[in-house]
Amino acid sequence: MASELLLSMELPAQASSIAEARRAVDRIAAQCGADRTDVALAVTEAVTNAYCHGYRGEADGEIRVNAELRAGQLVVAVVDRGVGMSPHPDWNGFGMGLPLIGRLSSPVHFEDVDPGVCIRMYFDTH
Repeated sequence: MASELLLSMELPAQASSIAEARRAVDRIAAQCGADRTDVALAVTEAVTNAYCHGYRGEADGEIRVNAELRAGQLVVAVVDRGVGMSPHPDWNGFGMGLPLIGRLSSPVHFEDVDPGVCIRMYFDTH
């Protein structure tokens, strides 16, 4: 089934990219009728994870955010080329990001991209 690319952006792995990605996907969600709150929050968590865990706060990587309309769903992929799905030894966070993404998107897929991770999230549209 054909898909329609709605967004393709590369962002530097830095804190300011989190808000930039959130604003971009919020506009896309509004255009295609997806739940804006769910999409924005899930993508915020995914980009935050890429920045904090994938690159461990180093500003020399990139985070890619793609959004497409596919079979009545908004599909958003957040990709980093960092260290992959490994625990951050210096992070004392609550570990709520991935479970939250899983509750907001249906389904969610995590893919190793060697190096890095792709989080692909699916949201129904109206």
